[in-house]
Amino acid sequence: CSGICGSPRLLPPEPPHPSEQGVILPSEWGPGCVIYKPPLSRRHIDFPAVLCGITKPSMYTGGRPSPQEIDPHFGERQPYFVIYPFAKTTDWYLKSREDRQALMNGHITIGRKFPTIQQQLLYSFGIQDQEFIVAYEMDDLPLFSDLVQDLRATEARLYTLLDTPIITGMLRTPKMLADMVAGA
Repeated sequence: CSGICGSPRLLPPEPPHPSEQGVILPSEWGPGCVIYKPPLSRRHIDFPAVLCGITKPSMYTGGRPSPQEIDPHFGERQPYFVIYPFAKTTDWYLKSREDRQALMNGHITIGRKFPTIQQQLLYSFGIQDQEFIVAYEMDDLPLFSDLVQDLRATEARLYTLLDTPIITGMLRTPKMLADMVAGA
């Protein structure tokens, strides 16, 4: 099982503590001017939301993996990432298994119309406030917005209790993050 999704954000640097080793860089303001770039540390990163879930096959696909399913450990990553937590209403769970399946079949059909958008489903029952987290990867963010708009126009939407916070990010390698912090 895997699945801890976080949304880090870089905080503005504070003045350096004398014990910290940083980098002095020439400034674009001219000769003799320097900029201190402190090392990246936990005090520079804030996690405004941490979402936890457990990966397991979807109860609505019969355990068959989809070609759109993200393998979190292998494969190339796409440039955009959206974390979409949600919970269903009590009325959803009071519906018969067959009725829920019919409604989810509509969602699955819509999702297949967007084959370049990949997803990973995580279950969060009893772990956090949401019941599910869907992590999406895509190379076209406006196309993802079209997918969500189509999904929200289905009858299953009536049974959504919450679907926030939606967290959107861009792929950054560790080197890219280090370069961003260093101002490169």
